[in-house]
Amino acid sequence: MFRGKAIVLLSLLFLLGGAATLAQNEDDICPIIVQEALEATDAACQDTGRNEACYGNISIDAEPREDVADFTFEQQGDKVAVTAIDALTLSPFDAETEAWGVALLRLQANLPDTLPGQNVTFLLFGDVELVNEGDAMEAFLFRSGIGDAPCEAAPDSGILVNTPEGVGEVTFTVNQIQVTLGSIAFIQAEAGEDFTIGMLEGHGAIEAEGETVTFETGELVRVPLDEDLMPAGPPSEPEPFDTGVLGEFGMDAAHTLVGEEVGVPSEPITPLSGEWTFIPGAFAMGEGCPPAMQQALSTMSEDTAVIDFSDGVSMEVIVTAADAPLPPNAIFANPDVNVYTMYLEEEGATLLYTLYAQSETLLTGTMEFLIEIPGMSSCTYT
Repeated sequence: MFRGKAIVLLSLLFLLGGAATLAQNEDDICPIIVQEALEATDAACQDTGRNEACYGNISIDAEPREDVADFTFEQQGDKVAVTAIDALTLSPFDAETEAWGVALLRLQANLPDTLPGQNVTFLLFGDVELVNEGDAMEAFLFRSGIGDAPCEAAPDSGILVNTPEGVGEVTFTVNQIQVTLGSIAFIQAEAGEDFTIGMLEGHGAIEAEGETVTFETGELVRVPLDEDLMPAGPPSEPEPFDTGVLGEFGMDAAHTLVGEEVGVPSEPITPLSGEWTFIPGAFAMGEGCPPAMQQALSTMSEDTAVIDFSDGVSMEVIVTAADAPLPPNAIFANPDVNVYTMYLEEEGATLLYTLYAQSETLLTGTMEFLIEIPGMSSCTYT
């Protein structure tokens, strides 16, 4: 089904594999550190499962709960169950050590057990402290820096939250404030000041001190906090949300790392063996992409391939059926029921290919492609 796209993009990856990242002036170190931190998180945390936390970028100090003996959360890619975490403290931006703490959490919140492939995604970055006040982080205490973006391109410290598409609203508790969301929001909190939640997409509601306020895309709501980060009054009326607090890379993170989770059936599906048709969908390409790449992708058309699923479903089976060689350094994963991924990284280029089994006769997929080319802007393809 995905033959055309797989061949074109894998070929591009190998052609550009020797490219190196363009050297930058020292004044540009901040956006480089932030971008590389988000890319490292994307690479290390793609297979994070339900109710797991992933160490995305240095540095993070994690405290386990007292009854937890086996606990390792020290380097990029480490993953632990959130039920084992007592607290997380992320590093603020530090140009000298190139540190900017990033962690990714995928939580069940109040989603039913019948939707194992869908989770609420929390992307924590910068000067953030989080204390687990529930079992699986369905309630937590949270503090962040405010107005501390290290450069114009970078976001303020905080948490991006995304709820999965197609499940309606999801509810969780932060600082004893009940939050109900449908889509993507950005939250911050400072002791003695305010808890703020801004809606990037969708709608939401918060309840504090017995009062509830609803808000929509482009709006922000505040709740005053005492020195213990607890509500000191009811929510404010909605006000305009300045998305500039997210910088350039923060908005990218909202739509890629946090992204929209694709809904999939809860029961495992084995697609039918036989002839599959690849139907290309719409794509978005950054300004830095070479014209030849844009031309190649824009001319993709429907194609067919015979795929044999008799020995099971995997990304390897699908890629080889498309007559594309398996890259020796590709990482294949099955992070959730009916979800299959391939991650590939060469110098200057990364590829994340995800397929979702929707039925015995339908697979849907997404592909995210990033190239760093000397003398040119970054090229991104989705």
